[in-house]
Amino acid sequence: GVVIIHYFGYVDPAYPAAARMARESGAWVVEDEAHALLTDLVGGATGRLGDAALFSLHKILPVSGGGVLVRNRPDEAPRGDAVANPVPPSQLWDFDLHRIALARRRNARQWKRALRHLSAWLKPLRDEPKHGEVPQSFPMTVHGVSRDELYTHLNGAGVGVVSLYHTLIAKISSEDYPNSHMLAKAIINFPVHQDVTVDDIQAAVPVVEQAIQRLAHAK
Repeated sequence: GVVIIHYFGYVDPAYPAAARMARESGAWVVEDEAHALLTDLVGGATGRLGDAALFSLHKILPVSGGGVLVRNRPDEAPRGDAVANPVPPSQLWDFDLHRIALARRRNARQWKRALRHLSAWLKPLRDEPKHGEVPQSFPMTVHGVSRDELYTHLNGAGVGVVSLYHTLIAKISSEDYPNSHMLAKAIINFPVHQDVTVDDIQAAVPVVEQAIQRLAHAK
């Protein structure tokens, strides 16, 4: 089987080609949509080429946990397929997914524009969301200053950033996957969730500026 991961809610660039190659070889395609629930259910940009897709609810919605398995070919499920403790539909469908998707897309665009003047230190890992893409966060890479120190400064000042994949599993060794380790040391994710407003982002910009300037001058 082949697993296609739509990181941060953005469509994997190799999505159509990888799915086609898997089909040609007779392999099953599973789409890891832990970050891409809304890119699938609202945007329709993922979840259409695989045999199955996996959602992680708490990474997108304000719930404590839970997951969803979607099978596009239920009559051809692989042997041993089972789902324990099914999630009540209300955990998913009680939310206004379209409104949430619009807010997340808006916030990603806003972060990119608001931080553009800091491009010497912060570079978007992904561009603004394309048609159908709904971000889980807005990922950027940090240059010229310490990502870890910037992370600490921003969270201490109330800007709730995270650094997804900052620690890689042992099987992803630095010798075999140097680019992955470079990214893991540089990535920082700005919040785009539906509770973030444009005013929140504008208020955070001088905080980011001050943190970067302080770290750059301390070097």
